[in-house]
Amino acid sequence: MTKAREVPNWEQLYQEKPVESMPWFNPDLDGLAKEVSITGDRSMQRSVQDD
Repeated sequence: MTKAREVPNWEQLYQEKPVESMPWFNPDLDGLAKEVSITGDRSMQRSVQDD
């Protein structure tokens, strides 16, 4: 029988490791998300989704 995987403690994980070290981190998308949140310009979302 296979042992069930535990769900990570996300709060602890993000406190212990820099987000840039996470396998899902993408600096291009992070910068785009930051720009959209600051400017409110959602026109760039389409180009990211279309890639």
